[in-house]
Amino acid sequence: MKIPALACALLAALALLAGCGSDEEPEGAAPAPAASTAAPAAAGPAADAAVVVKIKDFLYAPETVTVKKGARVDFENLDTAPHTATIAEGAMKFDSGTIEKGETKSVSFAKPGTYAYICLFHPYMKGTVTVEG
Repeated sequence: MKIPALACALLAALALLAGCGSDEEPEGAAPAPAASTAAPAAAGPAADAAVVVKIKDFLYAPETVTVKKGARVDFENLDTAPHTATIAEGAMKFDSGTIEKGETKSVSFAKPGTYAYICLFHPYMKGTVTVEG
């Protein structure tokens, strides 16, 4: 007579353990609310805010960004190949150096203007940063 009671207790313990230890949300669960409900700035990113340019499928995305003077642009490589973000001509010159898969390199823009950049390894990859005063 003790075996059925022991089997029930064991099954109950297994059922409790099956629901523990998972970091995944159950299917259909609503996502957690965002920590901030502040409205986005109407005039674009602030001077100290970073704009992210993702490198994927041998493209810069977005290809063209506009930032305020003093802003930072982060180049994030999501591609399998190494890339660069390089300006070799004009008033502002920079070379991010090699950006390996999974790496991010940053460039700050102090002067207003329009800056065209390329990847030194893949010169057909082109992007533009417009810096507003």
